[in-house]
Amino acid sequence: MRRTAIISLSSLLLLAACRGEENPYAPIGGERISIASSADEVILDQSQDKQTAVTFTWNKGYSYNDNVKVTYCFKIDIADNNFATATELEVLGEDVYEKSYTVEQLNDLCLEQWNITPGEMVRLEAKVIARHTADKFIMPQVAVTAFDVKTYKLTSAPLYIIGDAVTVDGSPLGWDPSKALKMNEEVLSRIYSIKCDFTPGEYLFIKSNTSLTPAYGKGSETAIQEYQSGPVRLVMEREQSYTVRVNIKKGTLDLIYHPAYDNIYMVGDATPNGWTIEDATPLVWTENTGEFVYEGPLKTGELKFAAGEASWDVPFYMATTAGQEDLTVTSVQFVPPGGPDNKWKITEAGNYRITLDIDRLRIKFEKI
Repeated sequence: MRRTAIISLSSLLLLAACRGEENPYAPIGGERISIASSADEVILDQSQDKQTAVTFTWNKGYSYNDNVKVTYCFKIDIADNNFATATELEVLGEDVYEKSYTVEQLNDLCLEQWNITPGEMVRLEAKVIARHTADKFIMPQVAVTAFDVKTYKLTSAPLYIIGDAVTVDGSPLGWDPSKALKMNEEVLSRIYSIKCDFTPGEYLFIKSNTSLTPAYGKGSETAIQEYQSGPVRLVMEREQSYTVRVNIKKGTLDLIYHPAYDNIYMVGDATPNGWTIEDATPLVWTENTGEFVYEGPLKTGELKFAAGEASWDVPFYMATTAGQEDLTVTSVQFVPPGGPDNKWKITEAGNYRITLDIDRLRIKFEKI
């Protein structure tokens, strides 16, 4: 009996010691996190755009003491891609155990995020991540599920730009919908673009050329939003040329600035193609600026820049003095046909970078 008592006391002491050494960051309950989709195969139908296409649900996963906080995150990608092209990680927060996509959202993801051909079937994977926040690193819990999605083909839908801010041949377009300008449909019923000349005024995007509504106007939370009536008009504050690009699903509006000329050509015996104007060397436009750039070889000789076309019958950008050899001089003059023929003179052959800013009438020569 005495021996038994001694053994029992030793066991209690050992148990107490073990409890004192318990890991405060170890799970105290629950089970491994898992995720499931509401369907193994989803057939998307454009007529049901606003309905829920698929819902992902997951369990709580392992539970921890109060010194460990668990936050759930989510992302989705093409299957077997190791989530290399996944959607941006979405932090859902604590006590969130599901994520849904509408038919439209899932179809747009397939077409825009992963360039899936409309009408094709694609296998996707969804991942839930349970992140742990503590005063030491704890490996996150992760679970993945796969499912199949058949996308639908988008239908074509026109979009027009209208308003007194838009000019055609120097005159305001006005508000007669029959005169609205049809935009280029880059992505069917999604993304549209058009290059326009603007003057200070207002403008809208309309769905047909027979009525000013429905229309896309100034948004409250996004750049543009749809109005069935009473649209808030967009405002243009300056006279300028822009390529207008809108995504009516995302509510985005981009204005890409264009200078007075879309093309600039370099001609002269210092240039690769000499004085043959038909073969004049084009410069590369820096988008959304007035800058045009050439990088490459120059010979000793002269050069100047044709505006708009490779032709002798157009204005030229030229040096401010004849035979300008000092390439540190940055000033440029715009010369209409028949004006003075002042050219830059290259005295040292080599590779150069030329940056011509036709808005500021500035030029920079750099030896590279």
